[in-house]
Amino acid sequence: GFSYTAIALLNGLGVVSTIVGYRVWSSLIDRFGGKPVAQILLIPAALNAILWGLCQPGNFAMVTVAMLIAGFVMSGINVSITPMLYGLLPEANQERRVSYLASWSTCINLISAIGPIAGGIMVASLAGYQTTIWGFTLGDINLMFMISCVLRFVPSFLIRKVSNNMSDTSSRSLLSQIFQGNLFSYAFHNIMLNVVTREESRAKSTFALGRSRNPLAVAHLTEALSD
Repeated sequence: GFSYTAIALLNGLGVVSTIVGYRVWSSLIDRFGGKPVAQILLIPAALNAILWGLCQPGNFAMVTVAMLIAGFVMSGINVSITPMLYGLLPEANQERRVSYLASWSTCINLISAIGPIAGGIMVASLAGYQTTIWGFTLGDINLMFMISCVLRFVPSFLIRKVSNNMSDTSSRSLLSQIFQGNLFSYAFHNIMLNVVTREESRAKSTFALGRSRNPLAVAHLTEALSD
């Protein structure tokens, strides 16, 4: 029930959230590898599907929150996949590496094509379905998001068998570091340190990183000593 203008604005917010996510998660993936970051983000990605499932026509607030979370979380998952993929490639035979990449790309694109078709068939089969839970009216599209939530938990179990060649840091250890100190101050000033060019602004961002008391800031502060 949203206007095209509202849809465009919401998509714009999603893009901004995605860009911020790339900035935040890429630095963590460079240091700790893709596996622990992906393990952390797969759970909120699944739970966000429930939020989408509860969205109601005209509810701008809930859709806005869902868009922001989706952009921020999915950007980290998308970036974390690449180092895990390259870490699994055979090192001895370069030709086999190319074959693995080609096979992976083919499978992903085939599944990406099958997904919307399967979803469309399921929505068509649920046409006219409607129920109310906790005051939320759930129709065919809403139910599809609930099914999506359940399916999104599957990778959380499968990823445990994937090796992390970049670091021995577990998702639990990384999570404990993330939530020490002031996470928001660390994230904001880490982004600013990578964006601003004025010496005074960079110095202020570096000082603020130290005041955040977040362990993740230590590496940035060490680098700043030679700036």
